[in-house]
Amino acid sequence: MIPAQNVSARVKDLIERHDGGDWTMAAHRLGIEPDRLAGLLSGDWRRFSLDALTALVRGYSISLDSLLAPTAVSAAACPPDSVSDTKGKS
Repeated sequence: MIPAQNVSARVKDLIERHDGGDWTMAAHRLGIEPDRLAGLLSGDWRRFSLDALTALVRGYSISLDSLLAPTAVSAAACPPDSVSDTKGKS
């Protein structure tokens, strides 16, 4: 199982890139309460909400698989430079 801290780190990266790191703006964009977003950022599975995960996946147009992938970082979660840097490499 992927550690909750890894998912929280990916959520934080998405917020950083899409909302300039502003959690309040991110919660508003996603249509969730700030405490639900705080749960996703907590690194604690017990504080995660399926509704908040669903809102995050829809709001940032990412796949749940990429968010929960155990080791691989999805292209959607990478800055554009890092995606282009990996093309053609094995």
